[in-house]
Amino acid sequence: RERDDEIVLDVDISLKKGIYMREPFDEMNISFLYKDEMIHIDDISMTRGKTFGVQANGVIPLMIKDYHNAPISLNTTFTNLPLSLISNIIPDYYALGGLASGSLFLNQHSAKGKKTQFDYDIDIINASFDLISLGNVKVSGDYDGEYFNIDQLSSVYKEDLITSKGSIPFDLNLVSKNFGSISPNGIFSLKTKGDLYSLYFLSPYVSDLDSVRGKIEIELNIEGKAESLKRNGKISISNGTMSTLLIDDDITNIEGQAEIINNHMIINYFNAY
Repeated sequence: RERDDEIVLDVDISLKKGIYMREPFDEMNISFLYKDEMIHIDDISMTRGKTFGVQANGVIPLMIKDYHNAPISLNTTFTNLPLSLISNIIPDYYALGGLASGSLFLNQHSAKGKKTQFDYDIDIINASFDLISLGNVKVSGDYDGEYFNIDQLSSVYKEDLITSKGSIPFDLNLVSKNFGSISPNGIFSLKTKGDLYSLYFLSPYVSDLDSVRGKIEIELNIEGKAESLKRNGKISISNGTMSTLLIDDDITNIEGQAEIINNHMIINYFNAY
């Protein structure tokens, strides 16, 4: 409706049994008010059965003259959200799998600089990245407009545990033409530790390698720009066994320790038979 040359739009829509971004839903609700060039979202939600749901509400400025000083807020919660949806949003990114539950809160006092900022807290079951199974993943942190900050991340796959924290220079600004890409001038800072009983993430990429098993400890620190990353850390293995398609018998009793110093691996010792 129009009032005193001002457009006011009040929308309340309910959809049943449809498909959105290749994902079927039982019910979708869209309820918002457009007034004073602001969209006030009461409810945007999508559900399927009793196991899958996503809901969002907030305030978003739209085509207003003083856009840079307009507040932005968007609160999103979700349960068993398929990460395959990200492939529909960023088709050139690595394939992601798993079901995510948690929250994402976008809250900016203004849109100055058009920088997207949000906090997140997410649990993922049966997670996968490209060809790698990651098991159950917990991750929380924030995005400050330049860096995707990881306060804590843990991945539990069978008996293997990987933890990580740090900052990655992703461009996740919603208005950016480079959305989803690594910022070329950004600085990586990522620390990762692993207490493992297998190098399960190597086999999918090394065609002749069947498996590497044993007591494995890994520390890896990554810093610097994307084109000149510096890697430091260490890796050790005890009671190891390696199976490969190149020879019939397993390589057993592997004992070894190596350091990574400025992208160079120094093997302190390695024994096997």
